Order: sequence, then structure tokens, then C-alpha cells
Amino acid sequence: MTGRPVGRAGALDELISAVGAAMRGGGAVVVRGEAGIGKSVLLESAAVACADPGWHVLRLRPDELDRAIPYGALGHALREAGDEQQVRAAVRRRLDMVRETAPALIVVDDLRLLDDATIILLADALRRPAPHPMVLAGALRAQEAEAPGPLGAFMNRVTEDRHSRIIDLDPLGDAEIDALVAALAGTTPDGTLAALVRESSGGNPFVATQAFLHLAPGDPGAGLPADRRDAVLHRMVGSDPVVRRVARAAALLGVLTADRFPLLAELAAVPAADADMVFDGLVARGLVVETPEPGRFRFRHRLVRDALEQEIGPAQRRRWHETAARVLGEFPRTPELDLEIAGHVRASMRFGDRRAIEILAAAAERALASSPRSAIPWYQDALAITPPGGERHAELSARLARALFLAGRPREAAEAGAAALRGLPPGERRANLASLVVGALTEISAIAEAADLIDAERTTGRAGIRLGAQAAYVLSAAGRSGEADAEARRVLAGLGRGSPVERINALVNLAHMRCISAGFSELPALWDELLRAAAEAPPAARLNAFAAMSHVLAIQGRSRDCAESISRAEELLSRSPWGLYRAEVSVAHVRNAANLGDWDNALTLAEDTVRELEDAGSLGFLAALRQIQCELLANRGEWAAARQTAGLEWSSHPAFGAFGALALAEIDWLTGDAGAAVRRLEDRLAGPGVPDGLRVAMLSRLAEIAAGTGDVAAVRRLTGQVTSRWAADQLDLVTVIGCRLALGRVTRDAGLLAEAAALADEHGLALLRGKARLYLGALDAAPERNLHRAIRIFGALGAVPWRRQAAAELRRRGLKVPRRRRRAPGLLTETEAQIARLVQLGRPNREIAGSVSLSVKTVEAYLSRIYAKTGCSGRLELARALDRGDLPVAEGDGAGDTAAARYL
Repeated sequence: MTGRPVGRAGALDELISAVGAAMRGGGAVVVRGEAGIGKSVLLESAAVACADPGWHVLRLRPDELDRAIPYGALGHALREAGDEQQVRAAVRRRLDMVRETAPALIVVDDLRLLDDATIILLADALRRPAPHPMVLAGALRAQEAEAPGPLGAFMNRVTEDRHSRIIDLDPLGDAEIDALVAALAGTTPDGTLAALVRESSGGNPFVATQAFLHLAPGDPGAGLPADRRDAVLHRMVGSDPVVRRVARAAALLGVLTADRFPLLAELAAVPAADADMVFDGLVARGLVVETPEPGRFRFRHRLVRDALEQEIGPAQRRRWHETAARVLGEFPRTPELDLEIAGHVRASMRFGDRRAIEILAAAAERALASSPRSAIPWYQDALAITPPGGERHAELSARLARALFLAGRPREAAEAGAAALRGLPPGERRANLASLVVGALTEISAIAEAADLIDAERTTGRAGIRLGAQAAYVLSAAGRSGEADAEARRVLAGLGRGSPVERINALVNLAHMRCISAGFSELPALWDELLRAAAEAPPAARLNAFAAMSHVLAIQGRSRDCAESISRAEELLSRSPWGLYRAEVSVAHVRNAANLGDWDNALTLAEDTVRELEDAGSLGFLAALRQIQCELLANRGEWAAARQTAGLEWSSHPAFGAFGALALAEIDWLTGDAGAAVRRLEDRLAGPGVPDGLRVAMLSRLAEIAAGTGDVAAVRRLTGQVTSRWAADQLDLVTVIGCRLALGRVTRDAGLLAEAAALADEHGLALLRGKARLYLGALDAAPERNLHRAIRIFGALGAVPWRRQAAAELRRRGLKVPRRRRRAPGLLTETEAQIARLVQLGRPNREIAGSVSLSVKTVEAYLSRIYAKTGCSGRLELARALDRGDLPVAEGDGAGDTAAARYL
């Protein structure tokens, strides 16, 4: 080996320095640490380094056989032979000869394997005067530092000798293990692989290497091959049969405390004293370590524990788990112990075993309270041994459905819940489960199935305010608006009788109903009720409230209120084990970022969220997210990417088909095929079941397309259809502004366009702000100022087609087109600079988010980009760079344009 060992550069320098110091007085350097920690590699690297100055380097690699032969390893190294006295004399002569010409370094791979005679001889040689000094550099496992006999005496001398040194090797840190994985892989490793290696190795480079070889093929669930398992255990545990049996039993138990030592001895079938001695040895060798909780021990290396467990045969494993469950069942009960017993029951369960079913079900219930995702396999195991057809099977299926729903897996929740409903009699439990299944069906866009279930449950007379509010939402989505309105009135009348959680569930469904039915005028009263209920509700219910508010406010285009709601929802999400509301908050975050003009962040977050929604089966959110992606890409002129996204499969439900029509129409229109865009939208409008909220969005888009072609009559007709049926306060802001822009453009009404511009400015709707300035400039209303401002807005967005239109209008008037400045690497945008300045002032992320009307998550994303652009490692370095004036800022949206300063 000629290189420096990965992760041990500091230790190697320390070893070489210690060897040099020992040379001044003839001493020893001992590298100490657990098996596999890298002692031999370090010694070899030091030997290579010390050979360069011309020292004599003798390498001793003793084994168990050498230990039985006096001077065996040393004799091999010196290539001498003979009886003991002859060898001793020959060795001494040879050592003296070596030291006649140059300093000598004797490297011993394992001091434990040297015979007593060699240790005594070397200890004497180190002190004997000679023309040049001699140093012994050896490796020793940590637990053998106090070995008896000559080795123990030698170590005492090393400890006391001022020229000698002991270097203890600690486990490698995460960064060093990652570097080792990268060296083994030959490239930057996958983050998941590196994390698995870290978890498995406990910082031991040998174990890390074995873990990498096992995990790199990509099947973490596969067991270690027999040859690699044997290599790991031989190196780390040894071959003593009693030690291996005790170690296997300890691996099966996982966590050990003093009260489990008799159980350890029983499983290993050894006397208690022997089991205690072996266990103490495992601790001394660093294989077993104490946890942060005093008195509790576990294996340091996950891979070693896995290898030991794999050595246990299936029959013995079942028997040991049964024994462990029986013995531990006699201990004083605690939640932690119950979970431990459940683990042993799970590994030895039999079909129909009622005790096992209840133990597993109890473990699932405890897990559900803190982590629904971890509760799922417990419920599944309990169901696997529960006879089907009975009420207990239905109850467990219902609980599984709840865990799946809370974990954010609605498709599976709907399937499990439907199966459970078939076995549950009418009553409160069935009503609660029906509500859960309706919620899951709604999220996966199975609106017809949800409506059928609601109709069936309403006949029982047990539909409370929660199921009633769900009925209002689902029936509205199904096109049954009259029934939906009647249900909404009934729910509102009975709202005061519900608990805060029930009120929140009902109000959230009513808010979604008003959103899809273009009834935004009803929302202020609902928000007031929702906030009052949230003030009295537990965190999970508050999260439900703010997630729904974030989503609906984003659709409305109320960007400031939405950003505040997202921040509150994300704060609650950070403390919640549930996955239920993550999709809704993420979609709200994407839509609000798109509204505010933070298109880079919107597209990045959308790409990450799409995968989660696809896995969960959340088709409604997925359709909305894809529409946003398509529109952003189309407005940037990235046609191929936009068409690729739009070409993905859309839900067959009319509502989500409308999302697809809007996305494709945007591409058609911006690529110059207005006719195709009109036909696509009109065909979808002519079909049944399109909710009013999407109907008005399509009418507004048609009006905008007609305005672009100069069709005044079509614009008047389309905007008239909107305004004659819906008042402005019933519509979302994007629709309102879009209709005003279309009408003002074709009627050349600068006042109407100015109203639209002011409304877009007020809520920071970036693309609409740019369009309003473009259309005003095209009407020769302060053309230079408005068109320049439009160009800056479109340039900041990266909206290439729109910037070209603004530039064409300037050229048509003989006005100068601002040169499009290429952004230098590291140049901060105005928003990035604003956030950086707030960091300079010492503001926390939450306060920064409030100052710039963004969510905390968006601020964090901005900071990541700022650090990447500037090369700053964190907040302190960024603040110092700003203090020095090192960070140039990109040109903004015009001096004095406060809306741009806030939103671009």
C-alpha cells in the first residue's frame, strides 16, 4: 500500500510522528483499537512512509501457529532458523547487525500473536545501546491492553516510557465512511447506499467495506452470502463456539440489560457465569456498546448483528423467539417491553393464535399514536394470522385502513377500508370508517365510488356533520350541486354541536366544496369558523385546517395569506408523524410559488412532489400539479418538456380531465395554434361534470385567447358568461384579472387594464403583472415605462415568449429594447439578495418568511441556492461576505416598484 488510508490521514501523521519521537530514545508505538478498525492498514502505511528515509523495516505478521514457536514470527522475518537457543542468538545478532547501518522499524501486525520469548527479546533489544535506534510499531486490540504475562508487562513499560506512545483508534465519522464508500465505488455514491453503510458499520472500516460489498448490488433485504458472513464473524467475533453461541443469542435479543442475562444464558445453553464472561468480553472488545440509556447494551455494528442472526437456523430461531416472548412476558410491563415482546411474537407467530393476535394489535395501536407508517406492518402481521370473516378481522382491517390513510397512502387505505366495511355492523365505528374511506376515495379521484358510499351510509341515518360535509364536497364534485348545497346547509346548522376536531373536518370539506363550485364568497365566514375551531383543537386537527386553507388560498391567488398559512402548516408538519396532509401543503406551496413568480422553486418542488403523489395514488392533487408544471414550462417556452408532461396519463374524472385540457390548451396557444386551444377547451366545456371552479377558469382562458386574435365579440360573450353568473367575489383572482385583461385589451380600455394591474400587484401575481404592463404599453399608455417593466418582469420569470412580445412592441414604436443581461455566475437575484440581507441582520428563517411573504420551506430553498451561488458554507459566512460587499445583485423590476421588490 502506497497511499494514505481513507479517513485516517490524521492518525497516520500522528503514528509517523510518534515513531520519529520513539527513535530518539528507542521505544515502542502501539496502535490500539477494535478488530477491523484499521490498525494493520495504518501500520503498513507507516512502514512504507518510514522506509523512504532509508530505515530498515521488518514486517512481522504472526498468526496462531507462530505464537506456539519461540521467535517464530521474528525468525521468519529475519529468515533465520535453528533450535531455541540458536534462534535467540541468531535473532539478537541479526537485530544488532540491522542497527549497525540505519535506524530500524519493526512492524508487528498483531502483538497478541507474538510468543512470549519474542516479546521479551524485542523489549530488551529496544533498550540495548546500538549505533542506531530501533522502534517497534505494533497493533493490539483495545481489550487486550491489560493482557497477562510478558505482553502485559511490555504494555506497562510502553505506558510509562516517555519515548513510547499508545495511539487509540476511534471509529470513523460519517464523512470518513462516506469517503471510504466513494473510494470503493470509484465515484460519488448514492446517498441511500452511503447511509446504509454508515448504519451497518458503526464506523468500522472493515465492516464498512463488507457492508458496501453486500449493499452495492442494490438489494438491502438480501442476507449476507455465507463466505462474507463467515469472514465478518471470524474477524470480529472469533471462532470460539461458546462465544459464537452467546453472541448469536445476544444478536437475537437486540437490546440487553442485566435482567436479561439469565435469558441470554438460557438461549445459548451455557452456564450463567460463562454467558456473563462472554458478554463482558464482547463489551471489552467494542462489539457491544452501552446505549445513551445507562445499563442498556446493543451491538455497535448492525452488519455484525445481522451476520450473527443469519447463523441461527430457522427452527432454533423460532424456538428462541418463543422462549424470549415467554420469559419477557413475566417481567414488569412497560410500553417498551410490550413492543419488544411483540417483536418476538411476530417472529414466531402461528395462524389463529389469539394471544399473538392481541399482542401484535396492541403493538400496532401504540405505533399508530406516534408513527402511522410504522404501525402498518404490525396490523398486517396481526391480520395475517387472524381468521377471516369475523368481526375481529374487520376491526383490524379498519385500523389498518386508518394507519394507511394517516401515512398518506390513500389508495391502499380505500381498499383496506372497503374490505373492513363489509364486516362491520351499523354503528359509530362503521360511520367513522365510512368517512375515512370517503376521504381516501376522494383523494384518489374515485368520486363516483365515494358518492355511492355516501348514498349508502346516509340511508342508515348515522351521517354526522363530518360525513355530511364530505357528502357536500363529493356531491358537488359529482355534479349534484342541488344536493350538495342542501347538505352544506344542514352541516352548518349543526356545526355548533360538534367538537373542535369535528368542526374542522366539516369546515375543511365545505371549503373544498366552495372552491370547486366557484363559491369563494362563502370562504371568509368559513375561515373565521375554522380559525376559532383550530384555536381549540389538537395539533393534528390544526394541521388539517391550515393545509386546507393553504390549498384553497393558493387557488384563489391570495398569495400573502397563502404564504402565512403554508408557514403555519409546515411548522405543524415538522412535528407531525402523519403523511396525510403533506401532499396538499406541497401542492399549495407549488401553486403559490408559481403565482409569486418563484418558478424555479415551483418546478423543483413539483418534480419532487409528483413522485410522492404517484406512489400514494393522489390523482386529484397530481392532476393539479401537472397543470401547473405544464403552464410554467409553456410560458417559459420549454415546449418539449411541457408537451412531455402534458402527455402523461390524466384521470378520467371530468374535473381532472379539465386540468389536462387547460394544460394542453396553454401549450397550443403559446405555440401559435389558437384554434387547437379553443377546440380543446370548448370540447371539454361541452362535456358533463366539469365543476364550476374549473369551468370559469376555462372560460377566462378562452377569453384571453380570443383577445389575442382580436375577436371582440367572443371576448364579450365569454366574459359575459362569467360575470352574469358569478359575482367577482365568488371567483378566484386569476380568473377575475384574466377576464379584465381580455376585455380591456380588445376594448382598448386602459382603465380596466390598470385595475387588473393593481389587483395583480396587490397579490404579487407575477405573470399577470407582466401581462398587464404589456397590454397597457401596447395601448400606448406610458408605453416605454410599461413595456420596459414588462420586459423586466418576464425576464426575471424566464418567460421567453412573453418577453419577445414586449420587445416587439418596443421596436414597433422605435423604442430601445433593454439588453438582456446575462447573469454572471454567483449573481443574486433581487429576492435572493433581500433574503441574504435579512440573514445578515440575524433574522431567523420564520421571520424572513414573514418579511418576504414566502413560506419557511421556500426561504430554505432560496438559502440553498444562495449558498451554492456564493460558495458560502452557512449563515455566518454569508453575513460576513455581505459585510464586505462581496455579493453583487441582479437588476430588479425597476426602482420604486415595491410589488416587484416583494414578489420577484
